[in-house]
Amino acid sequence: MTRAAADKRVDAIGWGLLFLAVGIVSLLPAMPDGAWLVAAGLVMLGVSGFRAWMRLPIHGATVVSGVVALAAGIFIAAGLTTQVGPLVLIVLGLTLLVTALYRSPRSAGPTVHNS
Repeated sequence: MTRAAADKRVDAIGWGLLFLAVGIVSLLPAMPDGAWLVAAGLVMLGVSGFRAWMRLPIHGATVVSGVVALAAGIFIAAGLTTQVGPLVLIVLGLTLLVTALYRSPRSAGPTVHNS
């Protein structure tokens, strides 16, 4: 399997696990309010760890989102409230947008111009 195929497969498995975990946790009535965030954070961090183990590129946004989701879920489950969560999400969103808008495109190889 090529690295590109492995990268796509890990992404697909990660999304599948994310939806499964959040769906299962949401169906369990005895779970605390923030449990789905804890599940989502653990899946995101687990997929990032698996990517590192497979020597595939790790997406910083996934790691940060996983940490934020995990922390928010723990705070909610513990009954703690804070205004830091929305501010962290805003900063994370702005960071992703600015990075995407101002990142130089990677070279896809030689460009052929027909004259």
